[in-house]
Amino acid sequence: MKDVIIIGGGPAGILCAAAIKENAKEMVNVTIVERLEKMGKKILATGNGKCNFTNKNLSPRRYNNPKFVTPTLSTYGHKEIVEYLESIGLLSKEISEGRMYPYTESATTVLEVMRMHLNRLGVNVKTNYEVNKVVEKNGRYLVYNKNQRNYYLECDYLVFACGGASAPVLGSNGSGYGLLKPFKVKVTDIYPGLVGIKSDITTLKVLNGLRFKCNVSVYEKKTKSCVWIEYGEVQFKGDGISGIVVMEASTFMARHQGNYVINLDLMPEASLDDTIRMLNIRKELFESSEVLNLLTGMLPKMLGQVILKKASIDMNSYIKNLTKANIVKIAGLIKAFPLDVKGDYGFERSQVTVGGVSLTEVDNETLEIRKMPNAYVCGEMIDIDGECGGYNMQWALASGYLVGKKISESINENA
Repeated sequence: MKDVIIIGGGPAGILCAAAIKENAKEMVNVTIVERLEKMGKKILATGNGKCNFTNKNLSPRRYNNPKFVTPTLSTYGHKEIVEYLESIGLLSKEISEGRMYPYTESATTVLEVMRMHLNRLGVNVKTNYEVNKVVEKNGRYLVYNKNQRNYYLECDYLVFACGGASAPVLGSNGSGYGLLKPFKVKVTDIYPGLVGIKSDITTLKVLNGLRFKCNVSVYEKKTKSCVWIEYGEVQFKGDGISGIVVMEASTFMARHQGNYVINLDLMPEASLDDTIRMLNIRKELFESSEVLNLLTGMLPKMLGQVILKKASIDMNSYIKNLTKANIVKIAGLIKAFPLDVKGDYGFERSQVTVGGVSLTEVDNETLEIRKMPNAYVCGEMIDIDGECGGYNMQWALASGYLVGKKISESINENA
């Protein structure tokens, strides 16, 4: 009988364990080791607790390296994942934009079904097992537990499903990368991805809680050229901005390190000239009113007042006194409201890790680590990240299952 140890009890680790036991059955002993007191905590937080686990619009182009993910996703795409989860007892449904959720719209259901399946298969789960060292000895791997001095488990096959460094309270704290150092496996620099962006607190404090749909553009400070643009809802924080479109922008900036400014086009349907014309019409309509009312009915009240202040308009003056230059400046800010990027909210509040185990270190057909025979890596720990919408969960599930299949095939071939 062969022994397999999977480090990490997240979605990748769980499906990896299931695939191994389903296909190698009594020829293998599978153990998941999880550093927290319970496995699957990240599953519970996915999709705001509803667990958006895949998307009907799945495509390799949704990821930072389409070529690398293609072999995995062509075998275990969105349809295969939905059908597999249904085969183990989980019903699902599409809610919006191709996003697939459990029928109950509860992430707890997903984890319960997975746990039941692992129990049926006879997978061992050891919690509070924080791996602090991996040693190769006589063709096997020794996996040491930090919480028990000199205690280790041995295995013939080893899987790193440790996750990245995002949301450490949910299990993945970046410690998995350190386990690979003795084996000289290259790990790229890592950054928080799909995370809110910090900006000027003096500008944003009064907008805290506001949600507004607009075009979000990322500009390079030095060249002043637009390098990324997308439409979506921006959520204003007291010291920054968030929302899906902002998180997508954060991932782009993390992967392309540089100095950036974000511009918000608050009226993407109108050109600059159209906006100037609208403002001139409003100037005539509201000429006897105070300046602070110029944008009433056009933009949210507080957002409008922030724009006027940024345009250095005297708020105690009257609209009829606005000059042509005033109107052009206000219109320019509506079309390109600038926010300096001061940083992000860190790994603690990010949804995915940008960077990880270098793709040059991994066989993309099997996800075996080239420098470690019979050792594999899957999920977020690899330098793969996808867009919002269930794509990162899809990668975790698909890559985990692929590794499990490859290990079971190896066991069966060598039986």
